[in-house]
Amino acid sequence: MLGKAIRKAVESYPEDLNVVIFGTGGLSHQISGPRAGLINSKWDKSFLDNLTRDPKKLTRIPHIEYMREAGAEGIEMVMWLIMRGALDDKVDEVYRFYTVPASNTAVGHIILENRRKAAGRSRPAGRGKTTSKSKLAGKSKQAAARKTTQRIASKGTR
Repeated sequence: MLGKAIRKAVESYPEDLNVVIFGTGGLSHQISGPRAGLINSKWDKSFLDNLTRDPKKLTRIPHIEYMREAGAEGIEMVMWLIMRGALDDKVDEVYRFYTVPASNTAVGHIILENRRKAAGRSRPAGRGKTTSKSKLAGKSKQAAARKTTQRIASKGTR
């Protein structure tokens, strides 16, 4: 709901804007208690997949299940959903990174962009657009990001 409200506020602005919205917080981790050190990579990767493909599915998961599967601090993942709620239903995943460093916190990065509209179909004047990252300057940076994503995927971290 908050992400959709942010989107509505951006779209109501009279000028055409490029807006960056960040979803922050860790992925699966628990830093104290009997489950200290918990990391659930399978859950994390599924979350990232659904963040791109089926975010509505993620919104139906009760918070207690996030905590059960991703640890007490894994509830931070719902902040990623706020960012996702500000985007279109269909997005392109430009970049993804996932790792579990020695810090006992799974770390992920994902860059999502609203799908480009077909040629000849422009947005009405005065409508802002939202993206979950800074607008990349030029196609060479986009190509580099895709190449990095492919390299990461080929190492089996995706």
